[in-house]
Amino acid sequence: MPDDDELYYDVPAFWVRQSAGDIVIARLRQEGVLFEHRLFHAQQAVEKALKGVLVARGLLYPRTHNIRELIDNLRAGGVEVPEEADDAKSFTDFESLTRYPIDFAAVKVQISEELCEVAAETADAVLEWAKQEIARAEAEKNQDSD
Repeated sequence: MPDDDELYYDVPAFWVRQSAGDIVIARLRQEGVLFEHRLFHAQQAVEKALKGVLVARGLLYPRTHNIRELIDNLRAGGVEVPEEADDAKSFTDFESLTRYPIDFAAVKVQISEELCEVAAETADAVLEWAKQEIARAEAEKNQDSD
């Protein structure tokens, strides 16, 4: 059972934990796990990592799956976003693949094992950056309260 503070959307640890779980699925090579499942979870991992940073920085986040919008909100709040997050902007297209098959037409890339691996690696890099950014935000809050 998760710690109580990990159950709340206003706690960065909740988002980090959720993102890490999505990365596990994004990397999963198992019968029955389709490429689109893995890509969806890579998108979710990035989305949740970004939301964790937004929460840590005291910035509002919209109820959206749009990575571009989340990055824009971070930048508007003065957060320097790494190249890996910019690379993940196109992941927004992966969000609806498992629920709306018609959206396959909207994805302009060849869905493959290689794409799944790149997406998982990118998501992992974004999560690692998010963890560092969250730690930095928490350290700054602690300094301000001293």
